[in-house]
Amino acid sequence: FNPEILKRYVNFMSNPDEETAINQFGKGDKYFGVATMLITLPGLPMFAHGQVEGLSEKYGMEYKRAYYNEFTDDNLVIRHEKELFPLTKKRYLFSQVDNFELYDFIDPHGICNENVFAFTNRSGNEVSLVIYNNSYSEAIGIINSSCERAFGEEGRTSTTTIDKSLGINSGFGFYYIFKDYIQQLEFIVSGSQLSSAGFSFHLMGYQRKVLLDFREVDADGRYKVLCEQLNGRGVNSIERSLSEMNLAPFHNSLTHLFTSIKFSRLLLALDISNKDEIEIPVIDEEGSRIINSLGKIKSLNIFQQDLIIQIQSDISLINDFNKLFLEISSAKRPAKLIGEVTPIISPENDNERKKILSFLLLNKILFRILSSVETTKTKNILFDELLLWKPLFEIYGFLRYDDPGQSYELSKILSDSEITFAENADRY
Repeated sequence: FNPEILKRYVNFMSNPDEETAINQFGKGDKYFGVATMLITLPGLPMFAHGQVEGLSEKYGMEYKRAYYNEFTDDNLVIRHEKELFPLTKKRYLFSQVDNFELYDFIDPHGICNENVFAFTNRSGNEVSLVIYNNSYSEAIGIINSSCERAFGEEGRTSTTTIDKSLGINSGFGFYYIFKDYIQQLEFIVSGSQLSSAGFSFHLMGYQRKVLLDFREVDADGRYKVLCEQLNGRGVNSIERSLSEMNLAPFHNSLTHLFTSIKFSRLLLALDISNKDEIEIPVIDEEGSRIINSLGKIKSLNIFQQDLIIQIQSDISLINDFNKLFLEISSAKRPAKLIGEVTPIISPENDNERKKILSFLLLNKILFRILSSVETTKTKNILFDELLLWKPLFEIYGFLRYDDPGQSYELSKILSDSEITFAENADRY
């Protein structure tokens, strides 16, 4: 094919001599697939009168007025604004033909699927890959070698491969992140695998993909592990998924402690109704696992054993408070304040009392661990950096909190307003 011809075309889905685009293609995936090609192919894209609004009445010079009583399809307009209009702002990437390449889509049997259109283009350092399955049937296959394209007056032809068109380094250890503008998801692929095996796709009926924002990332082991974990699956953000992967051991160690039988025993031992019948368990093993995993991603300002001792001391303080509270409240004439705080500190409902105690104990341990991080940032910011919502939401759900989201926000607030007895002894 001669790509120079494509640059001269006007790309449209209907004109006054034909049925409207809506009548020809409907309002579903087939319509948006064809409309995507209209925008991303070289040439001049043209939307017909009333096409975006979903009007089905033909138009032309011979019509003096509209005969159908039609209304704008707001959902169709929204889909245009979300899925198509952003692509029109990238026309500089699609309009020229100097770097335009067309590809055959080869199925697992080695047969070219003529229903699938695949092409790449380039403008400066930006590249694009568009693929569309113009069929109701699903399509599985790869794109690798481009179709022969003519150039020059002598009728010479040339072909290339998908990795060269996209500027992919075929060396081992190079990984590439790109974004599908239709799904609004990011993907990561191995450069060497793409070069050797081509770009594989599994497309449902009338499904399309517009892959943009290709970028090479540092050749380190983290991206290799993440690429293997995702195995072609898209995510909202590759960098965020990378952070989640790096934080997974820390998250898992937190979840393990606060959903363990040992933590349940700790709650029973610290329950104000427990009269030293249950011994307070030591959480040095679980605590060490948390601190070790945190130390791999953050610098700590304290030795592990010292931090374990501080955590165990905080647990003992809660037990000492319970004993002191029971002693004061059992006096012949307890202070009026005791009667007011008793329903809060020690509600009669066992489940409610367990929730209050678990929330206090969880945050006491968590804040002590966060205070060991070498940083000038507040604990509130550390909550976001460490993506603590992931383990905490799981823990809150396990502990059967009524509103995990509210509990998480309360923990963030308390983390920056923590009051310790030692620092405020003069107030008591």
